[in-house]
Amino acid sequence: MIRTIPVALLAVVLSAATASAATLSGHGTADVVWVAGAPAPAPVALQMHNQDKSFMPALVVIPEGSSVQFPNDDPFYHSIYSSDGPDHFDIGYYKDGPGKVVPFPKAGVVHVRCHIHAFMQGTIVVAGGPYTMLMNDEFSMALPAGQYTLHAVYSDGSERTLEVKLGAADRSVTLP
Repeated sequence: MIRTIPVALLAVVLSAATASAATLSGHGTADVVWVAGAPAPAPVALQMHNQDKSFMPALVVIPEGSSVQFPNDDPFYHSIYSSDGPDHFDIGYYKDGPGKVVPFPKAGVVHVRCHIHAFMQGTIVVAGGPYTMLMNDEFSMALPAGQYTLHAVYSDGSERTLEVKLGAADRSVTLP
């Protein structure tokens, strides 16, 4: 489980505080949880650096419609791509410098890799709703009454979903 969160990531983790009917809370081993069922917040632009043959930060959380730039801070070529998740991309070979910008219009988990350095792995969580937070074994968020899909993203990049109906009473769930 990811315990240290880069400052750049904290700037985009979103938690909508609204007049709510109840609190949805839970515990488990997920790293990020987000709830679909309400419009996503405004898009942002972030960076995921190629540094010392690693992605920095290795985990980025953004609202759908956002973009990520991939600067190369190494003195050699990288070739960044993703062949899975909702937003496939391949930005080709490029040397040091500002890198290229990739848009992420669809919610889901995007696994980022390098063609040249197969061990490089990063994860971009594209959240499709305003209720998003990092987990540290537990989470709690105020939500208006309604039907939601709770998305839980784990340190290996896998994602599980749970349908949740929230009324006037608080609700607690356990994530695997």
